[in-house]
Amino acid sequence: MLICHYGGSGVLRDLARSIYEAVIQRCTARVPEARHYNASLCVMRQSIQGIRSRTNLWFSAMTCGWWNVSKYVIAHLLRDLWIASSQAPRNDGKRHSEGIARRISLNKRSFAVAQDDNVTSLRCGGSLCKDDKVYGNDGKKRSFGFHPQDDIEKKAAFTLAEVLITLGIIGVVAAMTLPTLINNTKDTELVSRAKKSYSEIMQAVQMYEAQNETPGDLTGLFEAKNGTKNSGQLAEDFSKYFASGAKVCKTRTEPGCSQYFYNIEYATPQVDDEGNLTASGANFPKIILPNGTIVGVEQTNECGEIIEYQKKDEYGQKLTDADGNPIMDTYAAPCAYIYFDTTSPQRPNKFGMDAFRLVVTPDKVYYGTYKPAGTESLRSIVMYGKLTYTKYKVGEKLEF
Repeated sequence: MLICHYGGSGVLRDLARSIYEAVIQRCTARVPEARHYNASLCVMRQSIQGIRSRTNLWFSAMTCGWWNVSKYVIAHLLRDLWIASSQAPRNDGKRHSEGIARRISLNKRSFAVAQDDNVTSLRCGGSLCKDDKVYGNDGKKRSFGFHPQDDIEKKAAFTLAEVLITLGIIGVVAAMTLPTLINNTKDTELVSRAKKSYSEIMQAVQMYEAQNETPGDLTGLFEAKNGTKNSGQLAEDFSKYFASGAKVCKTRTEPGCSQYFYNIEYATPQVDDEGNLTASGANFPKIILPNGTIVGVEQTNECGEIIEYQKKDEYGQKLTDADGNPIMDTYAAPCAYIYFDTTSPQRPNKFGMDAFRLVVTPDKVYYGTYKPAGTESLRSIVMYGKLTYTKYKVGEKLEF
């Protein structure tokens, strides 16, 4: 019966031939009314206890008319076969299953079998299985993993609640970190743009000095002619030292120029006479470079002259003494100011972020000391690669 059931293509063929005569009588006697596959199951369970299995055995089976038998039953039968054979002693006293990985091929459906000291497992690896499951006669999925002490090995998995909780945690962490990451990315881009634009301006100044053979003397380009400032003419003259294709917009009324005239927020809060936070009008001629950078120029009438002025506090409010008299100071007037915006008309349009101001004296171009115009931020960018600015909203009252 065992040979008929399994022997056609060799499943347990060698085993059956060696043990069949010894056990078939007892097994068939014990289950006289049982169906033939139960008798076969008995034979395998009883006979395998004393065999000495080889280190690696390959089994295959034919359907032999019984493939309609529940795959779940077959899985149990194979499990029992594996456990029993793994317990069979060898001549050296060791178990055959120690360190052995076996593979059973069942009617071209593959099952990978492995065992360590604690766990015996039989896992599906062929077309019979779907997601480590097999189907029984009742149409329900059944687990196809086994443990010596258990009929069915429980497959570890996350519950829906655990998945949702994990996703929730990930969402909270993302909400907390993404804004910072995005801001850091934007700041990095602004720093790169500022460095490039600053370099282009300084190269243009150096080109002027080289072409006119006036190193250390910028008055020929930036000083007002005949004592009368003309920022529009300065923009045209200065544009010649940038890459070809630079466009000059002297006023917002010129065709295609209105978009380049807009307010720029200060790097630090500044207030008007009413105490409202304000911005710079930046209404001076512009040079639009081919890469989109906007370079503005503002000429003065007092290049190099000593000018007296009323001091202001950090918020732009004029300072007075205890008697209400203005507190005065002096400074050497520059020849011109150079403004540049690295993002064209696009926001943020803020000094210290995408807009900066340079001071032109008779002999050099440098950052200057006026923090609201982004001088401190530009110095930090060139030296340390970091932006320096304060966020505020134009039009609101300054909270002291």
